[in-house]
Amino acid sequence: MTVCITNKEKSFKAEVEEAKSFWSRLRGLMLRKPGDVHGGLLLWNCSSVHCCFMRFSIDVVYMDCAMRVLYKEEIKPWRLGKIVQGAKHVLELPVGKAAHITVGDTLVVEPLLSSVRLGANNK
Repeated sequence: MTVCITNKEKSFKAEVEEAKSFWSRLRGLMLRKPGDVHGGLLLWNCSSVHCCFMRFSIDVVYMDCAMRVLYKEEIKPWRLGKIVQGAKHVLELPVGKAAHITVGDTLVVEPLLSSVRLGANNK
């Protein structure tokens, strides 16, 4: 399923896939090519990540249960992410896409309506 993540104060918006199951969280972005990762991946009920079998670096945003940003970092392939106390959810984005997100921001998750796609010209 695809959702829209927004940070309304900082004009950040991304269309991301959701990973809710154990297997989808475990797989994450492994073995994908950078071009296959359009918006990113939101990992529900996940507090840490790794970049084993990754082909590219990613921005990682750690959030608490209220979607408040606790920490963010760039992780290179074959590296482990930081253990962040209080982290409940993780957002993985292509490198540089988290530039408009800072610690303390609250992100909003909204369902993506099929008729409204990011970047589409809607009239």
